[in-house]
Amino acid sequence: MSSANKGEWSEFYVLLKLLADRNIFNADENMNRVNLSRPIKKIFGCEGLEYRLDKCGNVEIFYNDELRGKVTADEVATSAENVYNAIINGNGAFEIVGVDELMKKFRRDNVKASSRQKADIKIQVYDVTTGENPICRYSIKSYLGNPPTLFNASKSTNFKFELTDFTAAQIYEINSAKLSDRLKLIGDLKFIGVTNKTFAGNLSLICTSLEKCLAEMLKIYYRGACTTCAELVIKLEQNNFMNLERVDAYRYKIKKFLSAAALGMTASADWNGREDADNGYIIVKKNGEVAAYHLLTRDNFETYLLNNTKLDTPSTRRHNFGKIYVDGGKYFINLNLQIRFI
Repeated sequence: MSSANKGEWSEFYVLLKLLADRNIFNADENMNRVNLSRPIKKIFGCEGLEYRLDKCGNVEIFYNDELRGKVTADEVATSAENVYNAIINGNGAFEIVGVDELMKKFRRDNVKASSRQKADIKIQVYDVTTGENPICRYSIKSYLGNPPTLFNASKSTNFKFELTDFTAAQIYEINSAKLSDRLKLIGDLKFIGVTNKTFAGNLSLICTSLEKCLAEMLKIYYRGACTTCAELVIKLEQNNFMNLERVDAYRYKIKKFLSAAALGMTASADWNGREDADNGYIIVKKNGEVAAYHLLTRDNFETYLLNNTKLDTPSTRRHNFGKIYVDGGKYFINLNLQIRFI
């Protein structure tokens, strides 16, 4: 029997729910469905596999354009509801009774898409505005389990700071304190740079001063002032540490970073600006509703990201940050960037 966690099961649920709904409903900046939707023509599985909807909402399963099976609209809706209830009641990595037979019926070998691709699902929709049938790719984020991560921590996401007013006698005391207390014991921090050149290059592709903005957010966060991205942006605007003529530029820069992180950019791989989930972002709400953000409504998407994310503290030992160290006779500390949905 197949076993997966809530986030992984959610990808299979999205397939069933979209086929049951027969539409992709747009979301506003607060994750609420709006009336505007796109009728679904077909959903693509692995290479050669397609789920096509007939006029009655039944699902016809094709492989290399050959009909291999059919599932009624009622059975699809019931299956979606059963999988949703199992996800809600599951814990850790768990099995769903009867799911192997269901996955076999839908010709699914895996619960989730390959981790190598940012887009989790590919769908052909009918655009009522243009009359065309574009093929759209979506990344999926689920709220059925623990809040998902938007930007994963690694050693590549460390930001290096120099301690400008510091003596060696303080090292033991500060490094022995809780991480939440260390930054309160340290004086001013001078930002040196992102430790990983690839990540630094990716950030500069979005905006040349973006790493400075993120570094300032990290200082504020690790000193315990606030945690959410929306609150941190307000702090940047109030402090205006870069003396910008327009303080809303901070909000603009951080929104662009969050959007890039959501749609393609990682810290450890060279990024060329291409957004792999180039048509949108699907969210699974706690009540089981599925709604989407499209890049045609980018401002709603970026505002949603800003208002629904926070900085998080990953493992200090695993990611090698949070302790003062000596390099060339100077004192430094690394702070790590991880962003999670609220």
